[in-house]
Amino acid sequence: MFWLLFLAMFLRHLAKAWPNGVTEFLCVQANHVECYGLSVHDLVFPTFLFLAGCSWPFSLASQRAKGATTRQILWKILKRFALLFFLGWTLFGLFTFDPSQMRVNSILGRIGFGWAVMAVVTLFFPRRWWLVALGLFVAFWGGTALFAAFAGAPDAGVATMIGRWDGDAAMNMVDKALLSFLPKGWQREYFYALPGCVLSAFIGYGAGLVVRDDHVPSPVRAGRLASLALGLGAVGAALWIVACPCCKYQWNPTFIFISGGLDAAALSLLHLIVDVCGFERWTLFFKVIGANALAMYMFGHFVSFAPAAHCLFGGVERLLSPVWTPLVNHVACFAFQWLFFLWLYRRKTFIRV
Repeated sequence: MFWLLFLAMFLRHLAKAWPNGVTEFLCVQANHVECYGLSVHDLVFPTFLFLAGCSWPFSLASQRAKGATTRQILWKILKRFALLFFLGWTLFGLFTFDPSQMRVNSILGRIGFGWAVMAVVTLFFPRRWWLVALGLFVAFWGGTALFAAFAGAPDAGVATMIGRWDGDAAMNMVDKALLSFLPKGWQREYFYALPGCVLSAFIGYGAGLVVRDDHVPSPVRAGRLASLALGLGAVGAALWIVACPCCKYQWNPTFIFISGGLDAAALSLLHLIVDVCGFERWTLFFKVIGANALAMYMFGHFVSFAPAAHCLFGGVERLLSPVWTPLVNHVACFAFQWLFFLWLYRRKTFIRV
């Protein structure tokens, strides 16, 4: 969330105000790649799904400990998905009342869908959830290859079934089938990428089970997370070489495994630093953001701190060249937003769904 709300835009403004090889490279990392490849910015979305899955073992155990029944937990899952879907649709044109301007499959909606399917599966199949995840992956792989073959993609044919495939064919056919009622100008919704979102949540759930395993010491858990990261990364690299290049907007298997591996590696490192070594004072800044992550995301769309920033930092802007004005404004606005949520954090006020 820190990257999404602050750092990415900060790097873009920095590259414009101070162009050089380093800032231009950082600016590339602060934007999505056009199609095939991977940047840091491409990892934000799957990381949300990974963390949603990672937190679910803890949430489920807490609800069970409080005596919640399976029906009650299921109802809570469905309500949370419905709310995330509504909030996401609100941000993507719901109240324009113009179907051509709406995006039903929003970012929050996709996160809610991926998390909800994972949560329901693990709720009813706590021991065999991985079989469902494996089956979903095989179906996702096979379905993409079939779509490519029938659509006549460049790599189509029998070889596509076991080799390279093109996810564009699958995504175009599914979107057109589901959105044919919309007028010209409808936006691509990427419905075919939804199974990939579920798989990213499943990877996070597996990592969460490792972290929650209190029967082994923390260093061992960190090692297991590192092993998981290496395994996922190796599978992703192999898929990139022999099957399909990494593509975020298709959410293809290569992207799923590589992003999951990088997230597991980051979690392993943080688990080692914070839980094993005990270095946690530096985490307050990020705790404030993470404790009210959804609220901060929604706040950025509905509330502006620009007037306050201009009032207090207008003098700084005049002292600097105009090329630095956007960067100064961005830093000031985020600082005000963070201080507001620090106040909420100190008061133990957390807005959750």
